[in-house]
Amino acid sequence: MKFIYPLKHEIMDKTRLDRLESKITELTKLLRNQVSIGDWIPRNSIKFFFDYGDTQIRNLSKHPTIITSRIKNRLFFKRQSIIDFLEENKKKD
Repeated sequence: MKFIYPLKHEIMDKTRLDRLESKITELTKLLRNQVSIGDWIPRNSIKFFFDYGDTQIRNLSKHPTIITSRIKNRLFFKRQSIIDFLEENKKKD
């Protein structure tokens, strides 16, 4: 089955359309993880940024310079504390 791609009027087969839908879904998930509220960043965005797993995020949240806030099972990180953490771990080349 062929589908018409409306922007360029080119014909797209089912496999290509499925790959495109998969990429759109993936990008939507990434963008959803990039949401912040004021100076607070959700745990999933921090996980994505650092490419950390649950244990590494838990350890990061316990670091003395990292400021967090918990609402039920949701964890948020103070943006400036993450920036400060990166700056204090900066190495000179």
